Amino acid sequence: CAKSEEARKIVADLMLELAGVCGAKRVHIGCDEVMELGLCDRCKGVPHEKLYADWVNGLARGLKQKGYEVLMWGDRLIDTRDYWNDDMSDEAYDKGMSGTKGALKLIDRDITICDWQYFVRRDYPSLRMFKSLGFTVLTCPWHTLDGTAAQCRFAHANGIDGVMSTTWGDGTGKERGRYVANAFAGTACQAWSLDYPPSDRWKWNYDLDFIKSLREVEWDMGLEDVADTGTYGE
Repeated sequence: CAKSEEARKIVADLMLELAGVCGAKRVHIGCDEVMELGLCDRCKGVPHEKLYADWVNGLARGLKQKGYEVLMWGDRLIDTRDYWNDDMSDEAYDKGMSGTKGALKLIDRDITICDWQYFVRRDYPSLRMFKSLGFTVLTCPWHTLDGTAAQCRFAHANGIDGVMSTTWGDGTGKERGRYVANAFAGTACQAWSLDYPPSDRWKWNYDLDFIKSLREVEWDMGLEDVADTGTYGE
């Protein structure tokens, strides 16, 4: 329940505990893909944008008081049909189900917006929009090399504050290696140097070094089956 102070305290305490254990300076509070909101008796009748903004600000302010920078996803602060031009902006995803885009005018401006964008687009207007409102903004690619390269070029050209790589439970073995290498090594190469072309040869070169290092880390963690670590050949 978004209005439950008890629920918010539980979540905040967990975040603070994890941040302390990890020695973190920043905490990402999530808040993406909210499809259902305001269903319980306590929340019914309250505008969804207010429920969402109050939850975000409540979590963020408690973390900021402890000295943490706060990050969140930006997809529920827009109607993605107005900003995205591909299969991610489908009717089921956006159909006003959450009604939270109005929270954009209510949330604190010192929260960093992580704007996840996966594909090549001619423009990334939501990045510019968030930045124009005074937010610190990170573009967040995933596993497509061309999409990562396009976002990094856009970020450099438009004064976006940074790039944050993402990966989402990306399989095992060869598939996992491809996704993880693209997400981490590919993003690093593009963010640090726009001269890296998103080509197959470039991908293979960084794959080798990155996956070797990843496998050694996972061996140290006790994973011994080669199929579960890094990537492997046919």
